[in-house]
Amino acid sequence: MPTNPDLHHGLLGSFYRRQRRFDEAIAQFQRAIELTPDNTQSYNNLADAYLNTGNLRDLPLAEKALKKSIDISPSFPAFANLGYLYLLQSRFDESATMTEKALQLNDKVFVVWENLDWAYRWSGESKKASIARDRALALLEDAAKSSPRDAQVQSHLALQYASRHSREKALARLASALALAPNDPDVLTTVSDAYEKIGDHAEAVKYANLSLHNGYSIADLQRDPDMQAVLADPGFSIYKK
Repeated sequence: MPTNPDLHHGLLGSFYRRQRRFDEAIAQFQRAIELTPDNTQSYNNLADAYLNTGNLRDLPLAEKALKKSIDISPSFPAFANLGYLYLLQSRFDESATMTEKALQLNDKVFVVWENLDWAYRWSGESKKASIARDRALALLEDAAKSSPRDAQVQSHLALQYASRHSREKALARLASALALAPNDPDVLTTVSDAYEKIGDHAEAVKYANLSLHNGYSIADLQRDPDMQAVLADPGFSIYKK
């Protein structure tokens, strides 16, 4: 048992976060902040939990926590998550600015390059989006070699190939991702997106339903412009609550 009370609350909050018990995680991270109000990690953890509740009303709370973290000490996680938050709110120019700041501190995380791609793409900056997308692909291909059993890497690599209409490469990575993590809601959502991009709409609907069944937020799906055709399908209702 940790001797520092704030560390105890942080560890317990992280446990609840992994279990997708976000309300309980939030309560623990808030308690950690009360005990150590200048701990940037606690603010970052709190923001991450708010970002994953699927409740739009929690986004301003996540933004407040991230800005507080940056005020104390600017960091890669805070800038990256703030960029992602603005992406969710369709504030694409602000998303690109924050994500670029994150990449100035650490340019080795593929998902942050993907976020920059989406921010540029949805704001009409196609050339900049292509550069970010190519960087994400290069990092993913390296990661797949060093960590071949990482389902997140496999699913995101499938999505990258699908976006480039490389069907056979995408299908191979989709099979790997599903074999490694058949019940992971984040993996299942990425798999759904990839199937939609290669034209397998029925499979896309199937895996979107499975992602919901395994705990993914309907609100997060609804915020993703690339998933709208899947959500509009009559078959997308099996697990909807």
